Amino acid sequence: MKVQQMPNWSDTRDEDDNMLPILDRPRLQHEFLEYLQSRTEHIKTIVTQHFTHVSQLPWFFRAFEYLKRGLAWIIRKPFYRPFIPRRRPLSLKSGYLLMDFIDAQQGTVLSNMPPPQTVEQKQNLYRSLSRIMLDLARPLPRIDSFTINNNGEISLSHRPLTLRLAVSENQDIPTEILPQSCYVTADSYFHDLLKCQDLILQHQPNAVRSKLDAEGQMAVLTIMRSLTATFTQHHLRYGPFIFRLTDLHPGNIFVDRQYRVTAIVDLEWGCSLPIETQHPPFWLSGYQLDQLEGERIGDFDNMCDDFLQMFEDEDNSTERDSCLEPGFCTAVMKSALERKTHWYWSSLNEPRGMYNLFMEHIQPLFAPSHSEGEQACWFQEILAPYWSLAASAFVQDKVRQREYYLKKLEAKHLSLNSG
Repeated sequence: MKVQQMPNWSDTRDEDDNMLPILDRPRLQHEFLEYLQSRTEHIKTIVTQHFTHVSQLPWFFRAFEYLKRGLAWIIRKPFYRPFIPRRRPLSLKSGYLLMDFIDAQQGTVLSNMPPPQTVEQKQNLYRSLSRIMLDLARPLPRIDSFTINNNGEISLSHRPLTLRLAVSENQDIPTEILPQSCYVTADSYFHDLLKCQDLILQHQPNAVRSKLDAEGQMAVLTIMRSLTATFTQHHLRYGPFIFRLTDLHPGNIFVDRQYRVTAIVDLEWGCSLPIETQHPPFWLSGYQLDQLEGERIGDFDNMCDDFLQMFEDEDNSTERDSCLEPGFCTAVMKSALERKTHWYWSSLNEPRGMYNLFMEHIQPLFAPSHSEGEQACWFQEILAPYWSLAASAFVQDKVRQREYYLKKLEAKHLSLNSG
């Protein structure tokens, strides 16, 4: 098996992620491909089914489907299958896959384009993104992800699977947000996200770099638990919840020459979330989330003002088809931006960045003098013991875990580079 050349040791050692499972990926990928190859015939049997719309079925099959729908309605069981699996006597002998191809005429990846050069281009981009966000903002009954069962039925019945949750589980963190988990209130979801942060701190072997780092993370997690009510709106506790693309960035957006969005790819991390978590994308300011500090925050605020103007125009448009009142989404987003909910939500959703995001954007709202220097150390020292019982022993154990992790990682790194 050919293994890719690993990064140098200093880069590997300094990574915040647990690098042990990451270094194992080439081997695991090879084993997985071999597993798939050994089950080729079984896979072929499963995927050689074809689907036909109910309206195109022979009359007796249509009647049978309508009968099943009627029975499902009587027993109050959801049942809707517009496409029915069928095996045809005459079919292609070779496998095929239908794909949507985005050519150069349709658009260019936004990350390959320079920033908008004119006011019109910027407005086109903001307007396109606003329309997409508003089109997806249709009320959903709970916080979940869409899934397809073995009968081909789509339902909102899977946990809200975001990229950050998947990354944590890939690093062997037991997040405790099980596949069947669903949330009917926003605060219960925020509570479990904070629990995920606790579990990352507990189970990731290199979660802390030192005693001071451990106390800092514990202090921030402790205070974040008490701030949920401050950064959320109580009347939105039970929704509406809306579908959001949680991994939307310039690398998966296609635009034309006038910066109108023509296509979006990589939609797998979309899920239903509280409406107040929706905000203008940070990268529209020209900076990534972890780069927004100092004077750059002013650039972000200015971008939000411009974006909100386009968003409000689209929200109030008579052409928009939505069961939400015109202006409702704008009012929620404006209120969330005023409350700084976007910083709180980003802290919950970025395990590696929670401490820095809190100290840079949230701490100054309450105690500016505790954001840096000696008073920041006092803040950490006072609050860290309240994270859990036996907090001091936990800190000592995490520092020892890191030392053991680095020894194990160095041995793994040497074996891969010499193999």
